[in-house]
Amino acid sequence: MCHAHTKEVPAKVLVESLMDWNVNTNLSTITLDNCSTNDALISNLKDKLQVSSLILNGDFIHIRCCTHILSLIVKHGMKLIKSGIEKTRESVLYWTSPSKKEENFQENSCHVCSYN
Repeated sequence: MCHAHTKEVPAKVLVESLMDWNVNTNLSTITLDNCSTNDALISNLKDKLQVSSLILNGDFIHIRCCTHILSLIVKHGMKLIKSGIEKTRESVLYWTSPSKKEENFQENSCHVCSYN
């Protein structure tokens, strides 16, 4: 039977693992990504552990992963400049294409000849 992926299931598994490894009273922080379900997981986890045995009573047990946050910022920024990047790429391809260079050269050289 498959259990639903709820905040209780991961919290239970995490507490059991911490106790098996005998680190449940030496825990200082847990680093997780910025997902809202992790807030619920930490809240549930604190209910299952002896908070008084945690460093600073578990006040700073949930540390958000800076790499994940930075990744979200970069992804958002890339969406904002995507159009400009595509236009720049198209422009570079246009001007570096050998046929366009020759075509422009021929067109411009004919203009120069007609002035004489």
